[in-house]
Amino acid sequence: MTPETLALCELLAARRDEFEVLLDRYRATNPMLFGSVARGTASAGSGIDILVETDPAEGNLLMRGSGLLEQARALLGRDDIDVSPAQLLDEPDRLVEQLRADAAVMSADTLMLTIPNQVGTQYYLHVLESFAKYVAPELGWEPADAASTP
Repeated sequence: MTPETLALCELLAARRDEFEVLLDRYRATNPMLFGSVARGTASAGSGIDILVETDPAEGNLLMRGSGLLEQARALLGRDDIDVSPAQLLDEPDRLVEQLRADAAVMSADTLMLTIPNQVGTQYYLHVLESFAKYVAPELGWEPADAASTP
């Protein structure tokens, strides 16, 4: 475990009770570290990545996730804290089911993906690649330039 990992874990431990209050306020549970801190490989430029469980039935998931993110950053005094609701990070097969069930999506000729930036650059890239590789083909979608190529 790197010294940077230890320092970030100590920061989390020191503010744990206050972070639990934030989780309660935003109706989030089961915080789990992921990324370099969870692996024990954090370096000088590493941030803290936290995945939380949230119930979409308890209010707007994006607004709650955004509020929790901003409050966690303020609490820990760092801008490199990422708190992501797990429900915003779904598996490709579940996304296919959800999209197939939405008539408006299935009849659209253009698709715009919105991915929360809290997940970090690497996961953001993973989501886009997974969507292009697994979800889009299952729905019969292809890039506009591929459709016009003989």
